[in-house]
Amino acid sequence: MSDSCPAQPIRVAIVDDHPLLREGLRTSVEAARGLEIVGAADNGQAGLRLVAEHQPQVLLLDLRLPDMSGIDVAYQVSTGFPHTAIIVLTGYDATGYLPTLRQLGVQAVVRKSAAPSEVLRIIRAIAAGETSLSTPHEAELGAARASVDLTKREYEVLRLVARGRRNGEIAAELAVSIKAIEFHVSNLLSKLNARSRTEAVQHAYRLGLIVPEAPDTLDPSEPHIRP
Repeated sequence: MSDSCPAQPIRVAIVDDHPLLREGLRTSVEAARGLEIVGAADNGQAGLRLVAEHQPQVLLLDLRLPDMSGIDVAYQVSTGFPHTAIIVLTGYDATGYLPTLRQLGVQAVVRKSAAPSEVLRIIRAIAAGETSLSTPHEAELGAARASVDLTKREYEVLRLVARGRRNGEIAAELAVSIKAIEFHVSNLLSKLNARSRTEAVQHAYRLGLIVPEAPDTLDPSEPHIRP
């Protein structure tokens, strides 16, 4: 792959709540040939507004944010702005989340300990259409998740079930019928081999399909934000 600069710079946005890492990434990208920072945010809501305003080609996204899950941000970006490629940043082993991240269209996972030159290389590779969503241990864990292939709608219902929403509340939030939600919940129970909603959520956490959220993000009155 050539290192020559594209005719137009690759527009990059950063969403990470760690100030030193965020500013370090900003400095590295600003100094790189052919790359341009369109903005940086320290929480999920600000990140979604940033993407909506600038529609960057690449989003560097922390998996853990103070106000919402990075997976939720990835879902909303991939749904509303499919031309924005997502690179997840993580300080821990994200192998368990790979099936969910792949389903959401995330193109790469990068450890926060990676050298700046490696991050820049991956940004250029992803912008050029390559993907690197894999880890050496993925094959070992893949067998347990091979049969769990959730649609985006099922994933969204699963997130809301995990937040304690009842079928009627989910139906109102997603503007669909209760029958449709009952159908999706039934599919989730079958796919997760669960006998109850609670068991389905527990299995989903274990498999890394969803990330346990902080208590203040589980408020039943929390509005669902669509791009």
